[in-house]
Amino acid sequence: MIRLRPLFTLVVILLFSQAYAQELKIAFGSCNEQDKYNLPIWQAIQSKQPDVFIFLGDNAYIDSEDPNKFKTDYEALFSNPGIVALKQSTDIMATWDDHDYGENDGGKNFVAKHIAKKAFIEAFDYPELNELPKEQGIYHSRLLNLDDKKIRIVMLDTRWYRDDLLTNNLNDETRDALQLGPYRPYYRTDKTLLGAEQWQWLEQLMAEPIDLTIIATSIQFVSEYTAWEIWANFPHERNRMIELIRETNPGKVIFISGDVHRGEISMLPIDDMKIFDITAGPLSSTAYPGKPNIHRYGGVFAELNFGMLTIQHSDGQLSVKSGLYNNDGEPLEEFRVPLKRVPLKTEE
Repeated sequence: MIRLRPLFTLVVILLFSQAYAQELKIAFGSCNEQDKYNLPIWQAIQSKQPDVFIFLGDNAYIDSEDPNKFKTDYEALFSNPGIVALKQSTDIMATWDDHDYGENDGGKNFVAKHIAKKAFIEAFDYPELNELPKEQGIYHSRLLNLDDKKIRIVMLDTRWYRDDLLTNNLNDETRDALQLGPYRPYYRTDKTLLGAEQWQWLEQLMAEPIDLTIIATSIQFVSEYTAWEIWANFPHERNRMIELIRETNPGKVIFISGDVHRGEISMLPIDDMKIFDITAGPLSSTAYPGKPNIHRYGGVFAELNFGMLTIQHSDGQLSVKSGLYNNDGEPLEEFRVPLKRVPLKTEE
């Protein structure tokens, strides 16, 4: 196996090294406090030798409109010795969530979103971000090759275009008893999570032939009925995504997500395929206990953790192992993700 390191340019990576690789490792996580240093989780991530690490949002807790705070908080983030070391051996990609966007549960009306975008791009500084148009959110993608197989990483933006959330009428006592959040779904289809521009881009991207698509979304895609920030607060947009997968990439899409300060895997059966959403984090922030999730597939892990997809190519076929790993790099949960339409019931 040829491993890729930032000693080579992105062009060399994509055109030469990846063309001969037989394994690709993509690690990911969310919910990272920028001033927490010397945690073993960064060494644990590095020990897995990922080719790419994806920050899934809340990469720093900024919560401000002040450009100086964005600057100093990102400087603190990239002064972390563990992250500095990781960057020497691993490509970094990122999207944002509310706290590094700058406003708790913030959306399109956040007044400092252009300040947030400028600071985000300057901090992470890689080609796909640097080439973004001025008025666009931070959505972007990268195409990787594994032998002759094409793998696309899609980085969504769930903040820049998102309409304000709709609150529910539950009192604090009821919410605490049921472990529910403050929101409820929209049933007006004019309300949006991704926005028309991002949807047009995504639909064009998904229409291109591909062997595997990994969709990075800061909030959970599969989970429902939690009353927290999830795709299901915009059910028409969640359904639109499901239909897009049905039409273009059935059985060949995996979601990765963060936000909820716990590790878990969710699975949604649709027709004769299964849609998986691997949620990883926190990397260094406070871990939260498990909340209701009717689509949970396996355990729930209220501790520091990160996720990883190990993609292999053998005999003309791709296979994917999904895993959640603790602060020391030990597996919390591992399983194989099916990459084709599969029967949901045992056939006799």
